Amino acid sequence: MKNLKRKIKDLSIKVDDVETELRGAEHHPTKRPRKVAQHWCKNVQEMIESMQRLEEEVDGLGHWMFVSRALLGKHVEEKIQEVVELQEQHNFPRGVLINASPTSEQFI
Repeated sequence: MKNLKRKIKDLSIKVDDVETELRGAEHHPTKRPRKVAQHWCKNVQEMIESMQRLEEEVDGLGHWMFVSRALLGKHVEEKIQEVVELQEQHNFPRGVLINASPTSEQFI
């Protein structure tokens, strides 16, 4: 579980950086966010929420933990794999922003 928490924290830092860059596009009329980057951020947020639910589930097990340990271990391993996949998708070789075509409003 500690490994999963560490990976989620690393992923959370990456998504914060990407979201900051995406928000920066609001101040540049010639830039707009790439949909792939927005989709990746959405997937990461869903993973973080899923992790929080899993933690609540584990906390709720209490003394029943020994019964569900194998099932929990399998679930944690699945989540770790999902996080690794999201980390691999983090590389946006063409950046998170694209050049937007100028609108007629920019010339008024």
